[in-house]
Amino acid sequence: MKTIFFLLIALFLMGCGSNKLELSAIKTLDFQYNQQRPIHFGDTISLMVFAVKKSGEKINVSNNPTFSLTGDGFYYDKKESKLIIETRPRNKNTSHLELNAVLKSGKNEKKVTHKLNFNFQGPLFVDFRGESGDQARNRLNRFGRMVLTEGREGRNADNGEDGANATPITAYVWQNEKLNTVFVKVEMNHKDSTWTYQSSNCDKITIDVSGGDGGSGGNGGDGGRGRRGSKSEDRLPGNGGDGGDGGNGGNSGNGASVMVFIHPNASNFEKKLIVRNNGGRAGNAGLAGQGGKAGRPASGQEEAQDGQPGKDGLIGKKGLDGPEPVIQIKEFSFN
Repeated sequence: MKTIFFLLIALFLMGCGSNKLELSAIKTLDFQYNQQRPIHFGDTISLMVFAVKKSGEKINVSNNPTFSLTGDGFYYDKKESKLIIETRPRNKNTSHLELNAVLKSGKNEKKVTHKLNFNFQGPLFVDFRGESGDQARNRLNRFGRMVLTEGREGRNADNGEDGANATPITAYVWQNEKLNTVFVKVEMNHKDSTWTYQSSNCDKITIDVSGGDGGSGGNGGDGGRGRRGSKSEDRLPGNGGDGGDGGNGGNSGNGASVMVFIHPNASNFEKKLIVRNNGGRAGNAGLAGQGGKAGRPASGQEEAQDGQPGKDGLIGKKGLDGPEPVIQIKEFSFN
C-alpha cells in the first residue's frame, strides 16, 4: 500500500510540474478583461493576469501568493480577481491607470506595467455617498469549560459601525457637442475640492449623495457544552453555558443637499438626470448565540440545565433623507 501511495504522490507532482512558476521560463504577463465594456471611475472590473511561458502556455497567477498588482487609483481584490477603481477622478485629464504587476520567485522578480485606458462610454455614475460602517465580526463558539464542569458562556458580539453622513455638493453639467461628450464637475460645499467626470454616448447621469449604510452587528457566540457526569469520579453533569448577545446594527448616515446647474447646451440631460440623496440603510441586528447543551448525566444522576440563548441585537436607526434636490438650467463658464 505504501508503494502505491508514494506512486500516486509522484504522479500528482508530475502532473503539477507544467504549472510550476520558474521566472526564467516566463516571457510576459498577460492582462485579460473586457475592454469593450464602459470603463469609468467607480467601476469594478473582472480582471485576470496570466503568466505566459516562452512555450506559449498560460498560467493564471491572479490568486498566486507570489503575485501582486499595485498602483494609484485602484485596489485589486486577488481573491475575487476584481479591479476596484476609485470613485472620484482627481483631475479631468486622467485618461488611464497604470497597473504594476509583479511575480516573485525568491529574490527574483518579473515586472510588467499595463496601461488600462478609460473609454468613458455609456451611463455616468457620480458617487458621493457617505462611507458605510464596517460590519462587526461574529464571535466564535465556546468549546471549553469553566471551572470543572460548567460550559463556558458565549461571547457577546460587537456592534456594527455607524455610516457617515453624505457631504453637500454642487454639480455643473456641460456638453461638448462636437465630441458628443458630457462633463459633470462636482464641488464639495465648504471644501476646496473639485472633481470632473466625463462620458461619451451617455444616456443617463446618476448623482448619488445618499448617507452611508450602517454596519451589521455581529452574531453572538454559542455557549459551551457542560461536562458529562461521572459516578466513579464523583462528578455531577455540568450546565450548558449561556449564549452571547448579538451586536446592534450601526446607524446609517443622512443624505445631503444637492444643487445641479445644467448648461443650456446640455439641457437634453435634464430628463436623463437621476439624483439620489436618501438616508442610508440601517445596519442589521446580530443574532443571539445559542445556549450550550447540558452535560449528559451518569446513571442515577439528575439532569443538568441547558444554557439560555443570548439576546438578539437591535436594528440600527435609518438616516434622514436630504432636502429636495435643486436642479436649474443656467449659463456658466466651464473650465
